[in-house]
Amino acid sequence: MTSFSIEIEFDMRHTNVSDNAASALVDALRDIHGAVGAAPNGNLSVIVTLNATSAINASTLAADLASAAVIAVTSSPTVITGITTMTEDEADRRLADDDQDDQGQDDEGGEADGLAGIAETCDILGVSEAGLRRLTDELTPHLATTRASGPLYRVTGLLDIARRHPLPPLEQALLNVIGAKHAPSPNPDPYYQRAKAALVLDETPIGTRTLVRTSDAQVRHALAALLERGLVVPAPETNETLTGAPDLSSAVVLTARGHRHSRPLPTQSS
Repeated sequence: MTSFSIEIEFDMRHTNVSDNAASALVDALRDIHGAVGAAPNGNLSVIVTLNATSAINASTLAADLASAAVIAVTSSPTVITGITTMTEDEADRRLADDDQDDQGQDDEGGEADGLAGIAETCDILGVSEAGLRRLTDELTPHLATTRASGPLYRVTGLLDIARRHPLPPLEQALLNVIGAKHAPSPNPDPYYQRAKAALVLDETPIGTRTLVRTSDAQVRHALAALLERGLVVPAPETNETLTGAPDLSSAVVLTARGHRHSRPLPTQSS
């Protein structure tokens, strides 16, 4: 048996498939590692990975399974307009060739165009897996391939998305303070001042945690957003949460993802 990667294109606009339907389609194809996206012409594209004795058998099985899933989820008749089938080894070889071409462009000043799985994509974008699903439409053009472990996206595309979706200023300031990334003096950013007033760094035998001591609802909402993004987590030595009474003292620490997204704030001009 050989592992094949198969892309099936349907005569259906990708934009006509709702986010809920796309998620349901991925769930329906979970056993064959389905990924849903848009073909270059904007049609619905489904990529699956499965084992078969030949490319013909792989194409037939993938087409049958994908068609059944699309019909079940969208309640619409489907017409397959194209199928691309190759072994995973061949898909890897083509991706390697593409990366070599991209590297030649990178030598002239571009960024390396590697591939990122789900965990790396979350790290680059500073979101949780739940948050990642809300970016499906923006991620789709940067889908390189799918593997048994999940989809792989091109890093340069992810960096473009990250630049379009920076953290809100208060969230970034809180992240910087928690990460002890201090703004320069004497004129730090006002968001930094607000975040610094709400947080207290506390040295413990196992490291530094940040105590949250504020009744500022906006600050606590921003901290809750950082928790949802997976950029901070409750400190292990406390069971307190950010959802209690306004004067509750909570403690948080940065995750590895949070460390990568914390950075010094610029000095404001006087």
